[in-house]
Amino acid sequence: MEHFGLLGIFVIGFVGALTPGPDILLVLRTSLCLGMRAAFVAFLGIASGWVVFMGALYLGLSYVLGNVFVQIALMFVGGVYLAYLAYVLLVNVDYKGAITQINQRPQDKDFRALLGLYFKALGINLSNPKALLFFATIIVPFMEVDLGERIMVLFCALSLPFLGVIVLGNVLRAYLTQKMFMWIDRLCGVLFAFFSAYLFYAIWHILYS
Repeated sequence: MEHFGLLGIFVIGFVGALTPGPDILLVLRTSLCLGMRAAFVAFLGIASGWVVFMGALYLGLSYVLGNVFVQIALMFVGGVYLAYLAYVLLVNVDYKGAITQINQRPQDKDFRALLGLYFKALGINLSNPKALLFFATIIVPFMEVDLGERIMVLFCALSLPFLGVIVLGNVLRAYLTQKMFMWIDRLCGVLFAFFSAYLFYAIWHILYS
C-alpha cells in the first residue's frame, strides 16, 4: 500500500505538471526564445515556488493554503501580474531585442537579467491558483505518512515534464525564424491574458456565488 501511495503521488504530480498553465507555458516560451540556460533559470524559479508550498505542507500549514482569503489574495496578485506580462508580450514593440538581448549583454547585466527571470517565474508560481489548489487539496491526502519521502517523489514527478519541455523547446529553437519568435510571444501574451481573466472571474465567482 505504501508503494502504491508513492506511485500515486508520482502519477498525480507528473500529470498535474503537464496540465497547461502559466508555469509550463513560461518555461516553454523561455526555452524557445531564450535557450536552455534561461529556461533552466525559469524552471528554478518555478521549483522554488514548489518548495514554498511543500514546506507549508511539511510544517502542517495546509489549512493556510486552503484558506479562501489566502486564495483570493493570491488570485488577485496572479491576475494582475499575468495581465502585466500579457501587456509586455503583446505591446512591446522591441520584441527582436527582447528575444536576443539576454545572450548579448555583458556578464554582469546578463546575471541581472537571469535573476529577474528567476523572480518572474517564482512570482508566477506563487500566485498561480492551479499550484495552490493542487498542493492544498489534491496532494494533502497523500501526505499522511512518510512525508519527507513523499515530498521528494512529488518534486521529481513535477520536475520531469518541465525538464522535458526545456529540452524540446531548445531542440525546436534551431528551426524557428524571427517571425515565429514574434508569434510565439503574441500567442503567449494572449494565453497569459486568458489566465488573468480567468483568475478575476474566479474571484468574482467566489465572492458572489
